[in-house]
Amino acid sequence: MKIIINRDSGYADSARAYHVILDGKDINKIRQGQTLEFELEKGFHQLYLKIDWTGSNKVDFEIKDTDIKFNCKSNLSGYKVIFGLFYLIQSFFDPTNWISLEKVN
Repeated sequence: MKIIINRDSGYADSARAYHVILDGKDINKIRQGQTLEFELEKGFHQLYLKIDWTGSNKVDFEIKDTDIKFNCKSNLSGYKVIFGLFYLIQSFFDPTNWISLEKVN
């Protein structure tokens, strides 16, 4: 079985890659508009993304008999871009709020 991670092509962080952290190990980087796939053994796993000191929420999941898909994007998108400084300051207090990581299925 595998996990599939899709990163949107939004403007924020467009020139930078997110580090993919799976089960506590930095296994790859994902860039704007990119999709990555990783083969995993069945069982429980944890996934999150990092950029500098900040990153995403941690997602715990179980691999059973089907692939699992994730979408990720910067939370600094759309109208929120005008609040960029606020999000930057907030990320020092909540480093899991810069990137959105969601399990699709």
